Amino acid sequence: MEPPLASTENFVPPGPIARWLMRLLSLAGAGLASYLLWVWWLDLDAPAGCGAGSGCAEVLNSRWSLVLGFPVSAAALLVYLSALLATGFIAGRCPPAIQRIAWTCLVLLAFVILLAAAWFMLLQYYVVDAICPWCMVEHSIGVLLAGTVFWCMPRDKSILSESGMTVHLLWGRRKLLLTAMGGVLGLVGVQIAVPTSGREQGAKRLSEGESIDTGPGTDRRISVLNGDLQLTIHDEPLVGSPDARRIVVLMFDYCCPHCRDTHRFLTEARERFSDQFAVVALPTPLDSDCNSNVTKTETRFEHACDLARLALAVWRADPARFAEFDRWLFDSSTQRTPTEARAEAERLVTSQALSTSETEPVIEERIQRNVFAYSESTAKRIPAILSPDMKSIVGRPTREQLFEILRDDLGLQEQE
Repeated sequence: MEPPLASTENFVPPGPIARWLMRLLSLAGAGLASYLLWVWWLDLDAPAGCGAGSGCAEVLNSRWSLVLGFPVSAAALLVYLSALLATGFIAGRCPPAIQRIAWTCLVLLAFVILLAAAWFMLLQYYVVDAICPWCMVEHSIGVLLAGTVFWCMPRDKSILSESGMTVHLLWGRRKLLLTAMGGVLGLVGVQIAVPTSGREQGAKRLSEGESIDTGPGTDRRISVLNGDLQLTIHDEPLVGSPDARRIVVLMFDYCCPHCRDTHRFLTEARERFSDQFAVVALPTPLDSDCNSNVTKTETRFEHACDLARLALAVWRADPARFAEFDRWLFDSSTQRTPTEARAEAERLVTSQALSTSETEPVIEERIQRNVFAYSESTAKRIPAILSPDMKSIVGRPTREQLFEILRDDLGLQEQE
């Protein structure tokens, strides 16, 4: 039996409502973590309700979704199951010694959940620059669970009114907080020091299918996506020469950060391979304003249609200026606003020419064609890199992966 404490404060164990609330929150957290783990295990691009290029896809496929190659959802599942187990031993009928252990574990887990939630929310807002609603629900459940635990937990010097035996925590709350901080900081340190390539880096390859490239000439035509997308090269927005040895098609969104990286890699590749390939630019906005496949537009994509229309308007006004405007849109570390994009477009082709080209039906027709072709393909992420006689690349490859694919699949040769 433990020695009596000087405190006369009585601790009444939480009633059945509070205990069941903690259990239900733990169970909900475990269930959601299990679902996200299942999504990862089956190599799905995103959970239900999250479309191509969504915040879910970007967050769950980023390097920050893993630690030492294992999904953080697995760790979350373990934490919630441990909390669920601990809630079974905090009732007044349990011996005080068992309650002490259960409460100590529960409070420690509550601190871990709060600190981990803060870390992963900061990553979403300031590093990945995308929000995963499923993840945010998971974090909200964790915060509610931690709050309930802190509200019901025994103070460091409290006693059971019915037994007179102490049920204070094995360690004080300060020690438990420091322990939790050490554990979460360890996770943070591992994620930073030992980065693991998320699935956003390991770009998928689609089956090659049937494709055609009629070769250089004024009527050069190619087909990709197993023939579902047919393009007349001289009548498309193009970066490079229409008579280049190879034609690469890029489906993208000007507001997509991964597309920005891939655009930069392709620009570097054209320099490395001395313009042996040209890039057909097919804006594919993830904005419900012009893409009926998007049911709810994320904040970061709310200007995607505007930027795509401006880019195509510049192309229609002066095809020779398109490559410069296209590069300018992606040169910034953050997406351009429609206002500054319009000012740059007017500088390149004049406001009168831009206004005239903006009214051409072909602009909206091209956007709808791109959106339809993408939705009909098996690609579920952007960017998508396509070319005849090459397995399509979906997602964001690393610079080295892209160079290797272009060299091996398209037979491009690096110049000395």
